[in-house]
Amino acid sequence: QEQWLERAVTLDPAFGLAWAKLAWVRAFLVFSGAKQAEARLAGAQDAIDRAGRLIPDAPELFLSRGYVHYFARRDYPRAEQDFQRAAEVAPHLPAPRYALALLHRRQGRWMEAWQTLRAVERMDPGDPEYAEELYHLALSGRRYDDAERALRRAEALGRKVWGGPGLLDVLRSGALDRPVSLRAATPSSLRELELMTGETVEGAARGYPLFEACALAAKGDWPAARELAQSIAEQQRGFVT
Repeated sequence: QEQWLERAVTLDPAFGLAWAKLAWVRAFLVFSGAKQAEARLAGAQDAIDRAGRLIPDAPELFLSRGYVHYFARRDYPRAEQDFQRAAEVAPHLPAPRYALALLHRRQGRWMEAWQTLRAVERMDPGDPEYAEELYHLALSGRRYDDAERALRRAEALGRKVWGGPGLLDVLRSGALDRPVSLRAATPSSLRELELMTGETVEGAARGYPLFEACALAAKGDWPAARELAQSIAEQQRGFVT
């Protein structure tokens, strides 16, 4: 997506929405630990500055600038200001409120995140991403009935959800001692189930370390979860200024 947006602004340097989206994409790549993170951070800032000159009052500008703060700089107060501004300018759009829900979840403001995500899903019930996020948020709060309902909505909309019913079943039961729906699970999801249950799961393979740290935390092995999370932080140190 980055290369297509770069192509778009090359063809039309006055394409403000493309500059805003390019800033968002570059910021996310910094957040996800992509290569050349420092250059992408600088590129994200340049792109959002250009967008600011071209579309200074557009909700897309505030939303993308918020994501630059959120993803690339971990500046959550400034991200919240921009997300809130986008929501005020465009009250009919779900995207700014979705961004606020993600931010609140990251800050540990669980009930605010839950309420905002529910409102976002009501605004656009046809988007499976919102149902999937509700599923993960409900799992985090051990609201398993809510998680199951959200999972069913996401799957009915064609979404293949990470972990799916297998993860929900394991968390409910606390073990792999009864049949669970694991056929659609990815090898990395199976690895996370191994970490949570302490049992061997056929087909498991190492995946995203942050998810593995979350799996260890879900199991209650906080020292191991903290150690893995700290190792991730050390690997990422220096990517963000």
